[in-house]
Amino acid sequence: MVTSSQGKRAATTTRTAISLLVCARFLGLLADQMSTFMLPVAMYTLTRDVTLSGIAFTVQWLPRVLAMPVLGVFVGRFPALRQFVLTDTTRAAVLLIVAAFPEPGVLLATSGLLTLLNGHAKITTESVFANRVASDLLSDAQSKLQGAQQLAMTTGPALGGVLLATPGLSGGVVVVAAVFVLGATITPVLARGIVLDRRVDDEQPAGPLGQLRTGAVATVRNRPLMQLMLLTILVNLIGGLALAGLPMIMVGNFGTDSSAVGLVAGAGSTASLATVVIVNPLTRRMEIGRIVAIAFALLAFSAPGMAWAPSEISFGIMYGIWSAGITVFTIWMRTRRLQLITDTQVGTTLGFFIAAILVATPISGGVLSAVGDRIDVQRLLLVVTCVVAGLIAPLAWAWWRGVRRPGDSVPHT
Repeated sequence: MVTSSQGKRAATTTRTAISLLVCARFLGLLADQMSTFMLPVAMYTLTRDVTLSGIAFTVQWLPRVLAMPVLGVFVGRFPALRQFVLTDTTRAAVLLIVAAFPEPGVLLATSGLLTLLNGHAKITTESVFANRVASDLLSDAQSKLQGAQQLAMTTGPALGGVLLATPGLSGGVVVVAAVFVLGATITPVLARGIVLDRRVDDEQPAGPLGQLRTGAVATVRNRPLMQLMLLTILVNLIGGLALAGLPMIMVGNFGTDSSAVGLVAGAGSTASLATVVIVNPLTRRMEIGRIVAIAFALLAFSAPGMAWAPSEISFGIMYGIWSAGITVFTIWMRTRRLQLITDTQVGTTLGFFIAAILVATPISGGVLSAVGDRIDVQRLLLVVTCVVAGLIAPLAWAWWRGVRRPGDSVPHT
């Protein structure tokens, strides 16, 4: 049974209003991708230490994972517009600290705070979608949001690489801070078509602690949501390791400079963006559950392909195929999870869900820091891929057995 999105309170929200909201948030997404790329690369460039880079990757993501359940509670209790503006301006201020003190310790601390704020902004956007967008527009809204994210992921690393080269880390993060400020300024102007000046969840049946408890129970007891969560965690283990190991693979294994890391990341994001362009019109004509099978095929092909790639070019191609597959998977996953969450528990349940699926990312960084000096990163990627494949096959089978009807990947609850 689909428990959410059947009775959306904002059925009058139009495709145009959704597009304008996504456009308004694009600058925040772009600055997010620029800073998320620049700080880890700067850390590895400064230290040339695989273990420290793995630790930095873990520190970058762990605060976001731990705080997501709590953030999910507060997202629903305050107006979305206020949260968008506050997270953008705070991230700008944090980057100015990096500009003033461009040292490894500062990079380590601020990267975690930035990722935490990035997660807050994203969960606010998804909560707005869940409570202000009609169910028949959810796939279209998620596809547009994914398209904006992929466009930001395409241009962000490339721009971040340019900024690291000229004018350097300190000058570059000042530019990124300016982009955040511009995003905070333009959001109230473009996003007028969706109600953002009231708190995201119109109904708050309990206080913060009560909502936190309710969200935890709702997540654990929702079997289809738990299956979806586990599937995503396993996929993210491979993606997180590939992302964390990208500087080591490109610079260490293939002998390229740091700019090549941005080029590969940008190429992967370009493939994702092209995938969104293809998938977006398809979601209007066919059920997203029919399309996601292609994503699993692409992921199954490209994961070992990255591990076996003998050169930077072949690795970049496999990374692009992986990025295309993960894009379709993400659109499907985000659509399904909103359909499986009740309207009054969106913020809290999303917080727990996102925290759970993101835990794979710091785990990947922890694995890399623990054994990255003793095992080649690509070989480690192959080992993780084989383990994940053995776990994901029965889980995917259990999900598909619960399919309610052909083409609809929401199981009975």
